[in-house]
Amino acid sequence: MPRPLPILAVLLLLPSPAVAQAITGYELRVYAPGAAMPQSTTPFPATAVQCNQPQVTTTNTTNPTRVVWTDPALSGRECIWTFGGGGVIPSLPSGAYEGALLAINDAGSAESARAPFVRLDVPAAPGGVRLLR
Repeated sequence: MPRPLPILAVLLLLPSPAVAQAITGYELRVYAPGAAMPQSTTPFPATAVQCNQPQVTTTNTTNPTRVVWTDPALSGRECIWTFGGGGVIPSLPSGAYEGALLAINDAGSAESARAPFVRLDVPAAPGGVRLLR
């Protein structure tokens, strides 16, 4: 009569399910259109991201102030990182660019598809303005 395997041995022989690694950070990469290497990178922690946000309806890609992507945990929701008026985008000269988002965890990283955007310089403020009578 065959002896049954102990339960522990059976559990050890079963394949273990893959466990998703938590994202620890991101990196915004800015490329010239079609370039192989980014011309700038901006790392930021995962804690700076706001997920479970309603879907953004704007399609304006001129002088962007935030990065928006699909929330991986909630269908129909989005994640947003706002970099506001500072950071890499305002320091770029006027022109067309591509941005990509790199997700980073303990196992490595993966880069998103690139998204086009445009950087336009704000005109210089006029000098010597006077209001006279």
